[in-house]
Amino acid sequence: MKVLIDDEIFYRQRFGGISKVFYEIIRRLKKEISIELDFQNLYSENDLLLSLQAPQIKPFLLNQNFPLKGKMIRGVNHLISHKRINNVLRNIKPDIFHPTFYSNYYFDALEASPNTKLIFTVHDLIHEKFGETQHYQNLANKKKENIEKADAIIVISENTKKDILQIYPTIRHEKIHVNYLAQSITDYNSTKISLPDKYILFVGSRSFYKGFDIMLEAFAQIGQQNTNLFLLCTGSETFNTNEEKKISKLGLKDVIIHKSLGISELRYAYENSEMFVFPSNYEGFGIPILEAFACKTPVIISNSSSLPEIAGNAALVFEKNNKEDLAIKMNLLLSNTSLKNEMIEKGIAREKEFSWEKHYQNTLAIYKSLC
Repeated sequence: MKVLIDDEIFYRQRFGGISKVFYEIIRRLKKEISIELDFQNLYSENDLLLSLQAPQIKPFLLNQNFPLKGKMIRGVNHLISHKRINNVLRNIKPDIFHPTFYSNYYFDALEASPNTKLIFTVHDLIHEKFGETQHYQNLANKKKENIEKADAIIVISENTKKDILQIYPTIRHEKIHVNYLAQSITDYNSTKISLPDKYILFVGSRSFYKGFDIMLEAFAQIGQQNTNLFLLCTGSETFNTNEEKKISKLGLKDVIIHKSLGISELRYAYENSEMFVFPSNYEGFGIPILEAFACKTPVIISNSSSLPEIAGNAALVFEKNNKEDLAIKMNLLLSNTSLKNEMIEKGIAREKEFSWEKHYQNTLAIYKSLC
């Protein structure tokens, strides 16, 4: 079986969840005797991809930073990779083509290779549900084209499958396959860093649908009874002007910390936190839930989208956008050691139900079912 995977996500992301998914697939496909894998990347800064140390994957001026380097990498790969993928589709005619991002450059070439099966992975429907910008609309349109043309659609939760069938009701549910993700944080040793003695952890992006405002307001409520408690926020972006204003208005300036952490440092932050709170209003899956479970950290989630599906009975759940309910749940974990330990044990058990090997074997089974 000939499998073609493009490299688009790897020159769009140096880090990131989607590139992690395809890295786990590619590194296993390379070892499959029955699979003839076609994957190349001219130049990359993606750390996962470079770790494969394959001759067809080349770093671009590694460890040298200069203005527009990322844009240069994307531009060169965009021109060369798209042309190469289309040539392979037209001339080699692989059995399977699995693009890594929401694009449409390959549609004409697929028409010239009618026996090639298109596998398309949908990670979430954020662009459709929150399509307030032209960029979101453009991605949503490309995603729609792929969903309609795909021979098989992989989704990462039952909730995402439900969203597709709701937004695109003409899509046959039989061609949608739920394939859960996994966590990788425990692949890395924990690196000790300087942190407060007692803190609640908020991980990742603070985009408008992530519930950060509710997190701040709920934390302000419980801070009145927990004067030695801090809120640790991780992520690459520091607080913006509006966030700083809200933090000051709520009187939280001295108890909120932002740190940009590597994965080993993030593991340490999970392991030593009082709890991890995930107040997001929408997620396609929610890998941080599994990361926290694996790090023996109790978890609170909103009752939104895929979060209850992934957490199962191993997390406390609050009503989304309800700061009072979130404050109650946080106080419960802070004051009830027995409950905290119970949730930790449930989280450890729940995380073991997910693995990258399962995700890969499910993906491979989908490939084989179409050939």
